[in-house]
Amino acid sequence: MDSLKIHQLINYYPAIGMVLGSIVLAVGLVRSNGRIRLFALRLMVFVAILTIFVVFAGEFANWDPTVRTAAANEALRNHKLMGTAAFAVTTLAGIAAYVAIRRTRNGGRDGRWALMTAFALSVAASVLLSTTVFRGRQVKWAGAVIPPTAVAGLRQPTLNQVEERRTIWHA
Repeated sequence: MDSLKIHQLINYYPAIGMVLGSIVLAVGLVRSNGRIRLFALRLMVFVAILTIFVVFAGEFANWDPTVRTAAANEALRNHKLMGTAAFAVTTLAGIAAYVAIRRTRNGGRDGRWALMTAFALSVAASVLLSTTVFRGRQVKWAGAVIPPTAVAGLRQPTLNQVEERRTIWHA
């Protein structure tokens, strides 16, 4: 399995995980429940680590620019720009979540600012990751890969296909 397939398989999980982490952290903050907050923060740290693998799999994907349309090249460029921003914010959210875990352990109250920072960054990362996934889908929708027959030359129809077309149109 090449890195493109790996990227396509795991690229949804950071977006889903960060949205889930944001929602669970919001519930933990509203209910003042330390266990819920700890679960959400650990999930955000895991998502930040997973995002590193997604980004590197995408960067090492064997994209061949000769078999893409101009629209697909533009969509890929937009996907990479949005992905860079999402990677940066997700990494910051993971670091903030780790700091919040360390500051609020053993029921510490002095880490409230770290919790709020982690929450704000997780919401921003959720939006950016979801947008990046959507822009990645646009690469495919823009005709990212031209069929190999179009690159190698037009495929000649068989005699049966020609006869079928003639009987359909001249019936």
